Amino acid sequence: MAEVVTPLEPSPSAPGSGVYVVVVVVAVAAGVLTGWFVGKNQSGVVSPRGGSSVVKSIEKPGNEEGIRDPKRFPDKAEGMVKINDGKITREGTHVLVRGDVSQNAYLTSANIDLEKYVDKKVEVMGQTNKAQKAGWLLDVGWIKVNE
Repeated sequence: MAEVVTPLEPSPSAPGSGVYVVVVVVAVAAGVLTGWFVGKNQSGVVSPRGGSSVVKSIEKPGNEEGIRDPKRFPDKAEGMVKINDGKITREGTHVLVRGDVSQNAYLTSANIDLEKYVDKKVEVMGQTNKAQKAGWLLDVGWIKVNE
């Protein structure tokens, strides 16, 4: 004789129930609204951790970009930004030419588009990273055009 099995009633929190659908809709709407407000409220000056200011760049002498925070970016250098041609090392997307080749700083940056500063004399602040071949590998957090 075959046993008859009756389906169980879905619990109130099971997927497909009204409560679950409402929670998902509210969470998605909150995420969309947060993104919209944050995007709409973008301005040239933002106060990230440490109270430093982020400055938009116009790439003219005296203009700067990034976060000027000596605690986060303790290392400084000045020189001319060039594209890294990879002849010495492929570390860094750009090179800060500071004299002879042994004085160059190889640059990376997650926050600043270094391409805008090619062939410009600049001052940079950043964090030195461990390099395999480059004499100095610097993650740039702030840049200022000098000439």
